[in-house]
Amino acid sequence: MTFQATVYRILIVSPIDVIAERKIFQEIIASWNRTYFLKMKALLFPVMWEELFNQEMSGHPKAELNLQNAKDCDILIGVFWTSIETDTGLAESRTIEEIKEFQESGKPVMIYFSSTPVEPGSVDLKKYGFLMKFMDDCLKQGLVERYDSILDFREKLSRQISHKILKIRKMPEDETLRDPNEAVKKKLNDMISKKFCDFIEKYTLDWTREKNSKPINFDNGKKILKDLKREILSLSASIAQIFSKDIIKNIAVIISKTEDLQKYRLYLDPKSIRDFWKMGDEIFTSLNSIAGKVRQDIHRNTFSKD
Repeated sequence: MTFQATVYRILIVSPIDVIAERKIFQEIIASWNRTYFLKMKALLFPVMWEELFNQEMSGHPKAELNLQNAKDCDILIGVFWTSIETDTGLAESRTIEEIKEFQESGKPVMIYFSSTPVEPGSVDLKKYGFLMKFMDDCLKQGLVERYDSILDFREKLSRQISHKILKIRKMPEDETLRDPNEAVKKKLNDMISKKFCDFIEKYTLDWTREKNSKPINFDNGKKILKDLKREILSLSASIAQIFSKDIIKNIAVIISKTEDLQKYRLYLDPKSIRDFWKMGDEIFTSLNSIAGKVRQDIHRNTFSKD
């Protein structure tokens, strides 16, 4: 029996330092096709970044990106570790530019960063710094998912590809399409939410303890804010999948306030000192209000993306 199926082209951007991850892309897409092709009448087709270059061009410096092929893709997935440089001859800035243009077109973008430790002498520090700036920009937009190992990458990519395809097709996750590991996913969501609440509680205690210490160390206060921001951003991609849009929006506002307070210029007058700790208190009050709502969601086991 013949039937029509929709083909989704997935543009994969991956430098040469993530060889294992590139192999996993192919395995996961093949597995997804075997599992869901007949159920969803949909097929995933991987397109590697370097395949978008005209093969006729001789030498990477003269290679030109086939923008039309890029525009034809439906999802962009990028995975990075120590560099943005790909095996194409494109400058790192051009690669980032193309990723941003893809995102601005309204299509899904999924960015993964490896947390595998980097040996300082084994990488180009300039390129690594360029990558870190790109990662920070992506973190602020909630585009990033960090992974600690190849197994962690496989699990996260497999779960999130299914979520993105369902969202594109505007299909509910009914029983025929539900992932057989749904119970595991719900447990993972609970774990992520609990981790968020736990570190909010931890940094609130650290902040209160520092505020009431004698003598007060303002550098310690700013370090608490810096570490708090880092923790929130490290979970940004994960919580964006399970928290409501209102909560995500409130968290983004809090991150902005935290950055402003880190830059706050302290003077020795009592008002300046009071204002610093007062603004910090407001940040933690807002975060604990969000954590309270998240705990209620854990209890009800509902994670709304309204």
